Amino acid sequence: MYPIGFGNDGIKNPIYCFDKQVGLLLKSAEVYNDLHHFELVVDSKDNIIPTLIMGFYIYAKAFFKPGEKVSDSRRVLKTVTTEKELLNKYNEEFEQLYG
Repeated sequence: MYPIGFGNDGIKNPIYCFDKQVGLLLKSAEVYNDLHHFELVVDSKDNIIPTLIMGFYIYAKAFFKPGEKVSDSRRVLKTVTTEKELLNKYNEEFEQLYG
């Protein structure tokens, strides 16, 4: 899994099994009432569960805040990745083919 920030377009997390991309987790930059929006894109039914588990992992590690009071809010979390090695892991065709 490689988290890649695209600013206002959110974060795209390509999921690889060895050298083959099998899934893509898309996370919106907008957060409403501390609810984060994720979308899953997979190349086959067999890769739904592994991609979903990675989505749970990302949420728990980076965004889950237990015990924090949620108020009526809207935030935009912008992350921009400039590292070329990470940017090369993103395959736009995967999202177009399976999304």
